[in-house]
Amino acid sequence: MTKGPQRAAGIRRGAALVLGLLLIALAAGAASASAATVSGVVRTAAGDPVPGVVLTAIKRFDPVATATTGLDGSYSLTVDSGSYQLSGALPEEADPIPGLPTQWSFNGSLSVSGDQTVNVTLPAVRTLTVHVLDSREAPQEGFTVSLPGLRAATADAPSLQAFSSVPDAVTDADGEVHGLVFDGSRPAGFRGTGSLTPPDGSGFLPSTFSVPAISGDTTLVVHAAEPSTHVTGVVRDANGDLVPGVPVSLGPASDVTDAGGAYSLGVEPGSYTFSASAPADSGALGLPDNWFLSGSLRATADRTFDVTLPQTVTLTTRVLDAEDGDAPLEGALVDLPGWDLRGVLVIDGVPNFGLNASAAQGTTDAAGEAHALLFDDAEPHFGQRVTVTPPESTGYAPVESSLPDLAGDTTVVVRAPVPFYWVTGTIRLDEGTPVADVDVDDGLDSATTGADGVYRIKVEPGGGNSLSLAQPEADGTELPPNWTFSGRFGAYADRTLDVTLPKALHVTTRILGDEDEPVPGTVISIPRFSYWFPLDTFGELTDVQARADPLTRTTDANGEAFYVEFDGTQPTFGVAARISPPVDSGYDARLFAPEFNRFDLLDVEHVHDSHAPTIAYSQSPDGALGWWSGRPASVHVTANDPRIDTLACTVDGVAPRRLGVVSGTGTLSADLTVRGEGRHPIACTATDRSDHSTSESTAALIDLTNPGASALTADRAPDYAGGGGWYADTVTVTAIDTGDPLLADGSAGSGVDPGSVPAPQTFTTSGRHVVSATVADIAGNVSRTTRLSVRVDADAPMTTLTCPARAVSLGARANASWDDDDAGSGLVGPNHGRVALDTTTLGSHTIDHTATDRVGHTTTSSCSYEVV
Repeated sequence: MTKGPQRAAGIRRGAALVLGLLLIALAAGAASASAATVSGVVRTAAGDPVPGVVLTAIKRFDPVATATTGLDGSYSLTVDSGSYQLSGALPEEADPIPGLPTQWSFNGSLSVSGDQTVNVTLPAVRTLTVHVLDSREAPQEGFTVSLPGLRAATADAPSLQAFSSVPDAVTDADGEVHGLVFDGSRPAGFRGTGSLTPPDGSGFLPSTFSVPAISGDTTLVVHAAEPSTHVTGVVRDANGDLVPGVPVSLGPASDVTDAGGAYSLGVEPGSYTFSASAPADSGALGLPDNWFLSGSLRATADRTFDVTLPQTVTLTTRVLDAEDGDAPLEGALVDLPGWDLRGVLVIDGVPNFGLNASAAQGTTDAAGEAHALLFDDAEPHFGQRVTVTPPESTGYAPVESSLPDLAGDTTVVVRAPVPFYWVTGTIRLDEGTPVADVDVDDGLDSATTGADGVYRIKVEPGGGNSLSLAQPEADGTELPPNWTFSGRFGAYADRTLDVTLPKALHVTTRILGDEDEPVPGTVISIPRFSYWFPLDTFGELTDVQARADPLTRTTDANGEAFYVEFDGTQPTFGVAARISPPVDSGYDARLFAPEFNRFDLLDVEHVHDSHAPTIAYSQSPDGALGWWSGRPASVHVTANDPRIDTLACTVDGVAPRRLGVVSGTGTLSADLTVRGEGRHPIACTATDRSDHSTSESTAALIDLTNPGASALTADRAPDYAGGGGWYADTVTVTAIDTGDPLLADGSAGSGVDPGSVPAPQTFTTSGRHVVSATVADIAGNVSRTTRLSVRVDADAPMTTLTCPARAVSLGARANASWDDDDAGSGLVGPNHGRVALDTTTLGSHTIDHTATDRVGHTTTSSCSYEVV
């Protein structure tokens, strides 16, 4: 019954948040010059206005404008042109509107390019009924029904979707819940199913059901899930007594043991976590106040699992007043940690259950004791300790004490307050010299030795004290750098405890190369070392351990580095030391295992060169793609290696008579000269002083031959072949490369550069046009020039027709004269002549004449005459 209200509150809170953010955004500045007004009315499907709806325009997740519908359902938003999301919902504090779903909203895209009207008509409202039945078709009361959110298209704004949801509800005596939703709705989002949660103790299982599209008033009949496997049993204590009131669960099913300690759980077949916990009156039943049992059970058929709890024992915490002769301390508060049993067998044949128990805080009685019931064989949770808080009237501070594992009834004694003793001693080197500036600590007190090596500290009484020595400022000349030393001792009165440090060894590590030469500048990184010693080595100190964090050392000109370490050094956790030679030495870094417990205090380590030289070629040809168009070609080769020794090369498989190798720091280089046209393979091999070699090859490419001349072609034959050939109106000339000849050695040339081939040329003006073209190869050689002449006639001929200026008598003989001319391909026919006039009828007459050139252009002229 909580999911629905929470969802409704979320919708309303979201609307309020959007409104708040929008008001902040609007306060930041005035409307832009390109603002437009979006207005409209929000109505129900019946046409009734819907007041109080908050509409928000959102751009890139930020609200930019908001409005609330009035009593007539109208709204108006001012926004800039652009794309938005338009959303609408009732504010969080608003009452639901009768006749509409309890929770609803709408949302969709909106494109604004000017003032416009966007009306929102909500879909019709329908009743959705969920009817819950069991397998015998009997109505089921008390089931919680959860439905997914639904969405439907609005009537007059297809881009807007209307959303509705039904709050979680519990089925009535008829097994039904009812809710209002929009017609045409279907599940929205990823969760398209509803869910049923059965009432506690009903024996049914939680389940889900599909929600179809809503069309009219809809009733969904849903059958509750009934378990097919039943697990039963009883819970007993170690004495066999049945334990009532124990909460028990198996996966989704739960129950509480009855007065006879029995439980029954129904589930589908499978593996589940089985758990049981303390009943409300656990202490009265002779069990720990709080306990929890958990493990895995497999239920594939009806089964019985009886639980038998472990034996309970009593933990007694006795608190004594150490300043009052160990008298019982009444009224002290005792706080115990939790206690764990792992892998216990509480169900026959089912191992590996975990059991945790705890007891409430207790207060010591007149005997100074507090008692707690716990399970036997338990251990303190994560090694936690008991905390005792003495009565405030004593002025004593709280005291912590360790706890043992339980093995039967157990008593723990705690004394308050904590007393102390003085321990005084001197820290010396192995030959007896006092050591100053040593930090001494026992966890309760600390001190630093003076020039005489003496310290004085407080310690707790008993045999479990720890003494820790450290000298962070040790310079590594007499003692190891950053050394520490620790051990355990007992103190039952003020006492003296002198400490003689282990013998310090002065060790030299020498780093040599492959030729046994010193490698100066090598950094040696020694890891932290630990030193464990026999129990009787340092008198009354036991469990003695020393450590040091050696500083890194760099070898001198002799390849040597100096260290100080305690005798008996061993790497902590077997971590090896590291040798890092200088990068320019050519030697590899490596690990080694130093030993500082030998009589030979000179440690010689070798480093090795495992890398072959590298070879790089460079050349700067005067052509493209590595081609030379002139000679000689020059190829520069460089071999790199800190320990480079030799460089040898061949050109066309033959070694040059004189290579001319130049030496540099870690390099050998040479220039190779090649003159003849063709493809010349070059191979070089470099070797270092450790006989590692590398071979790399390249080639010098020389092309001295020009490519073939290009061919020039027109896009068609001349429209008039005479007079040198004429094209009507236009012609396009295209250049075609004719290839690149073979080189002198018979290999293919560099090839024609496609970018050097001229683009096609189109001519559209009258006259003679001359096209010339050259091409180049990749190496840069240029072909001879090719030329092609074309003639274009793009103009019509000229013509003039002349009639008699005076009237012509009826029936008389008369002529008109014509003159034609063409500057291009020439005329078809003569360029002048006469034509007889028709004088057989009286009145005005008109006559035409047409001139035609050789490529088909025509021009017509006319004149008029009178017949009287």
